[in-house]
Amino acid sequence: GNELTPVSPEGIHQDGYRFIAMVGINRYNITGGNLLVYKTDEGEPPIVDFPLESGEMVMLDDRAMWHDATPIKQVGHEGQGWMDVFILTAK
Repeated sequence: GNELTPVSPEGIHQDGYRFIAMVGINRYNITGGNLLVYKTDEGEPPIVDFPLESGEMVMLDDRAMWHDATPIKQVGHEGQGWMDVFILTAK
């Protein structure tokens, strides 16, 4: 496929925890999937905007920050494309 696949269909949001950590595990044959972190949900530009690569982690205060992700798109025409991310949460 050449279509965009949403990573965060709900858009800019909070998950309802005290802290969340997003850990990049693997990216294969894709573009996009950038982690977006915001100080508000009121249309301001993100303060973080980058693809989480393998071994990279972002931890944030889910009560104070908002997050989203850009859609992913398969790059090559052979095989599949994917993005694996662990989402860790703490109350």
